[in-house]
Amino acid sequence: MSTIANWAYKSKCTYWATSKDAYGKVTYGAPVVISCMYTVGAEKRIDAKGAEFVTTAKIATETSGCKADYVLAIGDHPATVAPLTVGARTVRSVMEKDRAMLDDTPDYEILI
Repeated sequence: MSTIANWAYKSKCTYWATSKDAYGKVTYGAPVVISCMYTVGAEKRIDAKGAEFVTTAKIATETSGCKADYVLAIGDHPATVAPLTVGARTVRSVMEKDRAMLDDTPDYEILI
């Protein structure tokens, strides 16, 4: 983690990859805990598919890997927890933000 991210990203979020089994049931991968900072609040946005939606939270992180349609919950959640029982919500959009002017690695804005 960069010096800037190490200073700024003190909170934790957990995301789970999602897929569907042979019967169409959603399944969840292993939890991935990331360092981040977040803002909770409603804001109208447009996702990568052009659909308008209202966010419930914006997460800023330096960790790549989270994708649209994964599920994410604020906090550090162990592998024994089912994502939806801890309030995980579907990731609607992940945007990469250039930090080259700060001589830093990219940040990512995750919208749920």
